[in-house]
Amino acid sequence: MAKIIQSNMLFVRPFSSSTQLCSRKLRNFDKALSLEEFMFRAKVKSTYRKLVRIIYRTHEREELLRYAKIEFTMNNQVSDLSQRRYLLNDGVNKINQMLAMMNLQGSKLSND
Repeated sequence: MAKIIQSNMLFVRPFSSSTQLCSRKLRNFDKALSLEEFMFRAKVKSTYRKLVRIIYRTHEREELLRYAKIEFTMNNQVSDLSQRRYLLNDGVNKINQMLAMMNLQGSKLSND
């Protein structure tokens, strides 16, 4: 609770953490994603989930999961959205080629 300060018979409540909370919210507002970035992020997560489901059907789970994690985290510092789209499409193509080599033809990631 905030302390109440008495000065000249007036009770004045000093600024509490609510101003700090407001400033934190403003700082977080700068980090807000645009709609395109939000949609792309959802697409990346969806692709990763599909890939993990496919990987769990194989015998080489550990190696493939490690490879997928490295590939997805390798370029997470790229900020240009068009370059990130290219990297995702390129990664999906590489994964589909790898699945074809492993005779997992029925399991294919899409480039939607």
